Amino acid sequence: MVQSVDQMLDTILKNEGGFVNNIHDRGGATNFGVTIGEYGEWLGRTATVQDVKNMKVGEAKDIFRRKYYTKPGVDQLIPDLQPIVFDACVLYGPKRAIIFLQKVVNEFGEAAKNLDWNTDLDGVLGPHTRELVRQLCNKYGSWAVNNAYVQERIQFCQAIVRNNPSQKIFIKGWTRRANGFLMKDPTKVV
Repeated sequence: MVQSVDQMLDTILKNEGGFVNNIHDRGGATNFGVTIGEYGEWLGRTATVQDVKNMKVGEAKDIFRRKYYTKPGVDQLIPDLQPIVFDACVLYGPKRAIIFLQKVVNEFGEAAKNLDWNTDLDGVLGPHTRELVRQLCNKYGSWAVNNAYVQERIQFCQAIVRNNPSQKIFIKGWTRRANGFLMKDPTKVV
């Protein structure tokens, strides 16, 4: 089902929740998923914890739409993949979210022994990456590409915890959030 940007934003905001200031969260004080540093950039000055607490949901939506949807080019992807990539841009940053997609492209290429399905892991969602994603979705189905992306996200989260055990408190939420994007294989009858 194709989602509008507003529907995607509503899902992201639901997942992100409201104000938190968890000492283990490397982003510091956060509201609606917007970190104190990001909010300061948006304001054009250093943000305080109180500023973050007082942030309006409309500001968070504007930040997400501009910084994580339009600027990295998520709006140019096929519609079925936009929700998961947009969400990952918010959670991990655009560069990392796009690298997940580029890794999926390369893994499909290796499995199919198709050297044309290869892209640099540069974190840029350029025309080459977008075209390869389109080709993969046409050949295997967007559900398969999407579900491979879910696995990339989960593997990345597991690596975060292996490298920094203090982040273990977030792994269930990260995994649940990624798994929430799984799509059913439309060729299988239930």
